[in-house]
This record gives sequence, C-alpha cells and structure tokens, in this order.
Amino acid sequence: MPKMTEPLDPALLQRLLRYDPETGKLFWRERTADLFSSDAMYPAAVRCGAWNRRYAGEEAIKGAGSNGYLGGRIFDRNVLAHRVAFAILHGFWPIEVDHINGCRSDNRACNLRAVTILENRRNQKRRTKNSASPTGVYQAQDGAWIAQIGINYGTKYLGRYGSMSAAALAREKAEVEHGFHPNHGRRA
Repeated sequence: MPKMTEPLDPALLQRLLRYDPETGKLFWRERTADLFSSDAMYPAAVRCGAWNRRYAGEEAIKGAGSNGYLGGRIFDRNVLAHRVAFAILHGFWPIEVDHINGCRSDNRACNLRAVTILENRRNQKRRTKNSASPTGVYQAQDGAWIAQIGINYGTKYLGRYGSMSAAALAREKAEVEHGFHPNHGRRA
C-alpha cells in the first residue's frame, strides 16, 4: 500500500478500478492478497477473499457531495471520481480537470479535459446571483450598461453601452479574444 502522503499512482488505480469511458462510472476490480496486510487474526489472503466477495465488480466512488462532485475513498484517502477517471484514462494527474458540459457528476471521457486553473475558470456557469443579465454585464445607476471580463486574476473594463445587448456583444467578443470556452456563462 502507498504511504498516506504520496499521491496514488495511476498504474495502481488501473489495477484497483475499471473505468467505463462511455458512462463515466468506476468499478472495483478483484484484488490480490499483496494489497492487504496480515495480522494475528486474519491473513492477507482471508482479508482479500472477503473484500472480493463484497466489493469486486461493484460500482466505486459514487457518493455525491454537496458540491455536485462524485467522491469516495481509496486506501483511506478521499478522492474525486473525475480526477481518478482522468488519471486512469491518461496515466497522469492533471492540475485541474474540467467538466466540459458543466455537469459535475458526468465523468464520461468525452466530458473531461486537463486544464490550468485559469482555463477552468473560463468554463464556469453563470453565477446564481446573476439571473437577468449576461455574464459580465450589469446596469449602472445612471442606466448605462457596463461590460467587463475577468482576465488573469483581474477585471478588464470593456466599456459603457446604451443597451444590454450591445454590452453583451462586447463581452462575447472579449470571451473569444481571451480564449473562454463556448459554454462559459451558461445557465446552471
């Protein structure tokens, strides 16, 4: 078993879990006795047999958290299903994993991509507080429409406009110019 401070090796994950890229689900594989420790009461082979009877073939890492991500535990470590699925599929741990369609429980291979933190922020859903205007557009007290965009941890002012649609168009052009994902600002 790996030490608690080390990240789980993707090769070990491939040995422990079967990933179905079409559904995004993870299933426990049968384990071998070398993955279990022995003690005075139960040898590793007995522990292994009991584990396999109970878990082998069952869906793994399927608990939904309050944030919408699926998670679970492997060797007493909390793991997120989308990160484990990506590591199994590609053989490495990315900095961030983006759910392209914005659905945090959709872990199909076609919906996961490795991104930087900034790239991940460029594929966010619309904020729940913003129910009326497009993302990055708000109305000033004098009635003008303001457009802005977040770039590299700062806010870039895009201008004042006479209508919400003109401000939204300026925002859309800036999103394309700065490499935002087409799904950015979608409704939740």
